[in-house]
Amino acid sequence: MRGRTSGAVAVATMVVLAAGGGGMAFADDLSPKDIYERAAPSTVHVIGTYGSGTGVVYDADKGLIVTNAHVVQGEPSLRVAVGDRPPVAARMLGIDPCEDLAVLTFSHPQPDLKEAKFGD
Repeated sequence: MRGRTSGAVAVATMVVLAAGGGGMAFADDLSPKDIYERAAPSTVHVIGTYGSGTGVVYDADKGLIVTNAHVVQGEPSLRVAVGDRPPVAARMLGIDPCEDLAVLTFSHPQPDLKEAKFGD
């Protein structure tokens, strides 16, 4: 679990999170604890056959996850764990190795996903 926690913080530092009160706060304006608390509900553990990494729920209604391409590229099988739930099958929808981004979705709908709040 420790690797998943540090992974959540790493992902969170790349995400611009919306602050309360309608304003915007960038990751460098927040403490590590603030970043973790805001990002943890949206952070997932992406598990492949050969390795693993983290991702972020981008669209909760559609079950879309954004992760790094290097985490999923060449993986014949993918699973995603949300919080303490057991991992479930996922599939890749698209990948851009040049930008190191990939979009995944769950093979079956997942209830109660929390999407990340991105800034502009």
